[in-house]
Amino acid sequence: MEQQRRDNVSAERRDGSELDRPGGYFYGFQRTWNLPALSARPGGAVSIDPAPDVALLARLADLEEREVVRRLEEAHDLFLMRVDGEPASYGWSASGAAHIGGLELHLTVPPGERYLWDFVTLPAYRGRGLYPLLLQEIIGRQRGEASWFWIGHETQNLASRSGILKAGFRPAGRVWWLRSGELGFIGAAESSRELAHGAARALGLKHLHTAPGEDHPATEHV
Repeated sequence: MEQQRRDNVSAERRDGSELDRPGGYFYGFQRTWNLPALSARPGGAVSIDPAPDVALLARLADLEEREVVRRLEEAHDLFLMRVDGEPASYGWSASGAAHIGGLELHLTVPPGERYLWDFVTLPAYRGRGLYPLLLQEIIGRQRGEASWFWIGHETQNLASRSGILKAGFRPAGRVWWLRSGELGFIGAAESSRELAHGAARALGLKHLHTAPGEDHPATEHV
């Protein structure tokens, strides 16, 4: 709630009426940052399966097998967390082309960065802290090749927000629909300039500052 209040205050300081309605929140993690300690209670031995069977994942995620194959062919890495050998949680790490369904936003993840998406903890394993644990596992395995990791969630998904912050991600800002029908990005009040600019660049969105005349396209952040 405090983050939402800050974002609303930030938006109200803008002169003009280009903002229409808020979209999702966005977070970033830079590979030089330390990963915080977690208090996960998985309830058994944890292992990561980076190449699970396509049919298994399709069944767990209620997807067609061809959709799982499409994601893999588009350079989306799949990570399946198992507890005592049983599937417990999974998520995707994208490079290249990606899509945020809730925003109908197609983006191209910048080289050397990753967009983390479509994370699910199976019902029997929820409440054990597996989500932030899986996020940290992915960062640990890919930070040698990726300088930034990005992740987001819909406005009301407070459970995702909690897990993302526990994993060590920092608030970058929020996506907004503009009255023109386009999408824009406003940095979080506590975000550094580097973090907010990086998020706008990764999303490929116009960066909307809180002062008039400071708006500029994401391409100016490269």
